[in-house]
Amino acid sequence: SLQSWTKANDIKDFEIEGMSIGDSLLNFFNKKTINDNKVFYKSNKFYQVSIEKKKFKIYDSMNFQLKNKDKNYIIYSLSGVIKKDIKKCLRDQKLVLGEIKSLFDNPQIIDEGKRDHAAYKNSFTYDIYVMVNTDMISVSCYDMDDVNFSDVMLINVDTSEFNDFLNNEAHN
Repeated sequence: SLQSWTKANDIKDFEIEGMSIGDSLLNFFNKKTINDNKVFYKSNKFYQVSIEKKKFKIYDSMNFQLKNKDKNYIIYSLSGVIKKDIKKCLRDQKLVLGEIKSLFDNPQIIDEGKRDHAAYKNSFTYDIYVMVNTDMISVSCYDMDDVNFSDVMLINVDTSEFNDFLNNEAHN
């Protein structure tokens, strides 16, 4: 198990490293740390903040998606990333998925299987989505052939608002 999960009635109750969507990132990091690690999406509606291991118990890094100009620094998406060999990741993906499914009543499961990575040649993703109402948790394994990147497991929690933004961003 990657974490001790707690029963969740809403996706906002699902925590990674004690953080949930809807929380203020200011509760965990100061403005300087946030601003020093900020990268904008092309439309500038949202930005990502990536923080490395030294701050976390389980994950090697965390990514947070926040709205530009939001003075409350509300988290709309968060991801925990663990460097993990692809074979171990695929085994653990099923275990984590089972644990996540047990937290929610009747979640919809979408298993995308093995797909080409959108940005890296000869690399693949294995994505499984757990839909909770209109929000989503994904458990993904990345099989990276690029020498600059390790294979990783990513557990991601997205609001429907951020998901809609990503889908629109990808098509513009």
